[in-house]
Amino acid sequence: IRDHYASIQVTKEMNEELDSKLEKTLDLLNIESIIAISGTVIKRPENMINPSMLTGEFEIIMDDFEVIN
Repeated sequence: IRDHYASIQVTKEMNEELDSKLEKTLDLLNIESIIAISGTVIKRPENMINPSMLTGEFEIIMDDFEVIN
């Protein structure tokens, strides 16, 4: 996901309700879609840090999302 500042990786844990919502929504999104994500920002394990990204030390574990536009 990206904004005017940078990009960050968003992941999710297994969740049937969220999986179903994502499956129904992903095909409707395009690169300029606006979405709101709620979740937890975590520090990546040392072996997963991406030094070429400004936010490469962190990722978001998504709990839910909403399509704004």
